[in-house]
Amino acid sequence: MAFFDRVEKNLDKDKHSAGMKMRKMRLMKNISVKEMGNACGVNDTAIRNYELGIRQPSDEKLSGIADCLGINVSALYDRKIKTYEDVIHILFELEEDYGISPFEVKETPFYGIISQDEILAECFKKWYEKRKELENHEISNNEYDCWKSSFPCDDKEFPYSGMEVKRSILNEQEMRIEIKRLLRELGWIIFDKLELIENNVEKGNINTALHMIDELRKTVRHLLESEAEKFT
Repeated sequence: MAFFDRVEKNLDKDKHSAGMKMRKMRLMKNISVKEMGNACGVNDTAIRNYELGIRQPSDEKLSGIADCLGINVSALYDRKIKTYEDVIHILFELEEDYGISPFEVKETPFYGIISQDEILAECFKKWYEKRKELENHEISNNEYDCWKSSFPCDDKEFPYSGMEVKRSILNEQEMRIEIKRLLRELGWIIFDKLELIENNVEKGNINTALHMIDELRKTVRHLLESEAEKFT
C-alpha cells in the first residue's frame, strides 16, 4: 500500500468543514442553536443544516455567524483539505506564490516552514508565541483555539489585517513560460469556440452564433484579467 494510502485514514475528513468549525466554536462558546439563529436571522433548522453540511450558508449569513461567534470569518471557510496530498500541494502553492519554504531542524530530525514574506513571517511569529503559551500551560486548548479562530483579535496585534498578500513577481524566464502557456490556452479556447460558431452560422443559427461570440469575448477578457495579476 502506498505511503499516502496508509496514512490518509488518520485524517478526519469532516472536522475542517465550515459546518463542523461552526459547531465546534458554538459549543466552545456555549451559544445555543436558537441564539445563533436569532443573531443571524435564520431559524434553528437552518443552523443545524449548516452544521451538518446539508446546506451551505451564503457569504452574508457566514459573516453573520462569525460575528455571533466573535471570530474571524476566514476561520469558518472550508478549504477542502481531505488528504495529505491536499496538504502538501497547498504548501507547494504557498511556496510558489508567497515565499514559504521548508528547512531542516538538525538538532532533532524534523522539518519546519519559513517565509521570506515579512508580513507572513510576522503571522508565524504571533502563532509561535501563542503556541509556546499553550505548551507552557499558560493558556488552555480552548483559549488557543479561540485565539486562532479570532486572529487577528485587533489591529494592534496585527496591523496588516485585510491586506492582500503580495504574490512573488515572476522573473524573465518564468514570464516567458507563463506567456507561452497563456497563448496556448487562449488558442485552444478560441479555436474550439470558433468551430462551434462556424457550424451554427452554416446552419443559419445566427442568434446562437452571436451569443457564442459574446461568451467567447467574456471568457477571453476574464482569462486575461485574472492572468494579468502574475505579471504585475
